[in-house]
Amino acid sequence: MSRSPLALSTLFGCLAFLPVGCGSESSPSAAEDSVKAIMSGMEDGRPVVAWEALPESYQADVNELVQSFGTNMDADAWAQITGLIGNVHQTLASKQEFLLNYPAILNSEDPAVAQATVKQSTKFLKTLLDSVQDLEKLKSFDGKTFMESSGKDMAAQIVALQGMVKNTPGMQLQMSMSEVKVETLESTSTTAKLKLTSPDGKDEEVIEMVQKEGKWLPKKMVDGWDEGITKAREAMAQLPEQADAMKGQMMMVSAMATGILSPLQAAEDQEQFNKAVDGMQSSIGGMMGGMMGGMGAPGGGSGLGGPSSGSAQ
Repeated sequence: MSRSPLALSTLFGCLAFLPVGCGSESSPSAAEDSVKAIMSGMEDGRPVVAWEALPESYQADVNELVQSFGTNMDADAWAQITGLIGNVHQTLASKQEFLLNYPAILNSEDPAVAQATVKQSTKFLKTLLDSVQDLEKLKSFDGKTFMESSGKDMAAQIVALQGMVKNTPGMQLQMSMSEVKVETLESTSTTAKLKLTSPDGKDEEVIEMVQKEGKWLPKKMVDGWDEGITKAREAMAQLPEQADAMKGQMMMVSAMATGILSPLQAAEDQEQFNKAVDGMQSSIGGMMGGMMGGMGAPGGGSGLGGPSSGSAQ
């Protein structure tokens, strides 16, 4: 079956890693009901359903990893990373009026949707930054608490973004999880095979499900969990040794980002902003071309749609 570029990776890829399950039921439709429940919960902005679907041992593993990150991550390196994200957000927020009136936005298929997406994306970036910026909070991370607070806010914002993309003319992919069709192909008391079909009916995926500690989970997730957690623990333990390297890398990245963002931040009117965005796209195109060994032609034909050809009308 022919597959569109984003359909399976967006609609089904998350289910290969997200926990799915609501209990230890063993009826023929139990696994199917579990998948539908978590998709419905995520669609309703309740990501805590994903957390509660995890076995207690898995919850403990996730909490341990996040707390370990908070403990082992170098504070200065993390401040550089989150500072860069904050700089991007501040630029989006302070120059949003100019961005909303950039020609590529105004000349898109649906300018109102494009503008709403910019606003929602800016809001999401701020929520994300607020959630991870404080290492001290990460040291006492609790998944359920997070999913009921910051995680809930992010889920609601993601749903809003999905709705905008879904209703954009020319977008064939229907992003809504609630519209994915779920069918049981085979089922026993501890295993099941489910077929998920995309909302447009063009793409499908078969997922094997198993029970783990009374929860229905993708078999692929269960099979790889212990190895994945072990590797993650090793990575957390190595963070202190990587601090100097990370800080050096972030200094270079921050310098590059500052050079790219400064013209946007300095823009005082629409024309200056348009020229700054055009120059930014050209710079990014040139850097990408250089990193690809000259295979990518530098220029402004990417990003927000290429040169603005003057100020907004």
